[in-house]
Amino acid sequence: MTMIRTALIRHLRLPPGMLGLCLSLLLAAPAAAQGWLRADTPNFVIYSDGYPHELRRWAKKVEMYDSAMRSYFGRPGGRKGARLTIYMLKDDRAVARIAGQSYLAGLYSPSSEGSYAVTNRKPTYFKENMSGQQTLFHEYAHHFMYRHFPAAYPVWYREGFAEYVATVEFDADGYWKFGLPAIHRRKHFAKKPLAIETILFTDVDQIKAKRRSTFYAWSWLLVHMLNTDGARDGQLRTYLDRFGAGEGARSAAKAFGDLGLLESQLRAYANSAQPYRRSANPVSFTGNIRVTTLGPVESLLAELRLMRRASRNHKAPRDALRKLARTYPRNAEVFAELALAERDVARKTRSAGYDLAETAVDRALSINPLHVRANILKAELTIRRLSATHGASPADWNKARLRLIHAARQSPDDPLPYLRLFSSYSRQGKKPPQSAHRAIARAFALQPESSDIRLAYAFSLAMQGKHDRATRHARVLASDPHAAKLGRRALVTLDRMRKADAARAGPKPAATQTAHEQATGE
Repeated sequence: MTMIRTALIRHLRLPPGMLGLCLSLLLAAPAAAQGWLRADTPNFVIYSDGYPHELRRWAKKVEMYDSAMRSYFGRPGGRKGARLTIYMLKDDRAVARIAGQSYLAGLYSPSSEGSYAVTNRKPTYFKENMSGQQTLFHEYAHHFMYRHFPAAYPVWYREGFAEYVATVEFDADGYWKFGLPAIHRRKHFAKKPLAIETILFTDVDQIKAKRRSTFYAWSWLLVHMLNTDGARDGQLRTYLDRFGAGEGARSAAKAFGDLGLLESQLRAYANSAQPYRRSANPVSFTGNIRVTTLGPVESLLAELRLMRRASRNHKAPRDALRKLARTYPRNAEVFAELALAERDVARKTRSAGYDLAETAVDRALSINPLHVRANILKAELTIRRLSATHGASPADWNKARLRLIHAARQSPDDPLPYLRLFSSYSRQGKKPPQSAHRAIARAFALQPESSDIRLAYAFSLAMQGKHDRATRHARVLASDPHAAKLGRRALVTLDRMRKADAARAGPKPAATQTAHEQATGE
């Protein structure tokens, strides 16, 4: 799993007559154009700069993949939580330019602003090359794991699992095959193999970019072998249970027995035929797919929103949005996006740009007082200002929270107002009421993949004396390569909270869980 790193979007298709012009000229005089497309399905919002029939086909494909995953892993149908946003770009080079990172075909970001993936539509005529479909399925597998298997996992298993399920294929009748060989990874087995200890115990960030594909290849092979080798039946589950319970990586790996033997078997497995599984029943998708052609302004906003979220250079989309706002002074969506861009620049540069963000968001709300994300941002900026103001009145705090409550009522499946509502009490230095605890629980139910939301939920549980559950959630963060430091710090703080509660309460009877808690692990 690769989080977003850097760079401007320079590859996206611009309106006719605009190719080759700089962004400032494009925004100064946007032309009528085909623009971007948006597909809405039960589980996804998909943006594409391609063609309508192509987007519809991809939308159906990813919905069928979701159904196959649910069937294979025994997860109930129906959407769980907020929909995932997917940006489908022309090819892997386009994605790499967004991330500012070579050897990258797709990425996934579980942001509290809304989780999204960036993938590509590139076809392949050679199985030795990774296709756009495999990239899409790989990135969605990360999202599926966060949503349906919320536990602590090592990096090799996260990536190996995503590779293992990404090779799924469907026949004309909807039957699927899981565990097909990742032929695009076989070339890496001909190179110097990774030691088993490197696979099991090394953080992916410690592996050089050119060797990362090799890491993914051997991680995939290890997951495949452990899922199919009858002689090792149950070892992977035991290992994952131990790792998830907080055992160290080396201690958990004792589930595999002699690691030298595991390594020799894995290298032999690379040269053998890998078996796969075929479904007993077909899957199909009969739901509604609505494809919309975005207008010129909406298309530019789609590009700039992705640019804002994907680029380290926050000033470029901010400057472009300023020009767009001058061209469209009565468009609330433009000013809401500009406000977010101003906020992002202020965060990055630690400047006084928050005032500019508030000016832009006030403009958005003057045009559309009910704009959900503008109200959320207005509340966020107000809470930031109040927390730095000595003697701010309770009425001011309540007014900011009221915006969040109204936003949650308007958009009940948006986790962000619930997160901001809960966090407002720590910003005020006040103990959250039960309503705030319910709010963060709702946010977590909608978006458990967000590290910000999971962290807040963990502290909510600890404040309510549910320390074991809080610790489990922090362990998930500590095992995430992109939130590990955050998770480790949280574990230390949560341990202090546990000890403080124990000291205040004194000795307690050993059996304090209800029968339901014992049965469910809650």
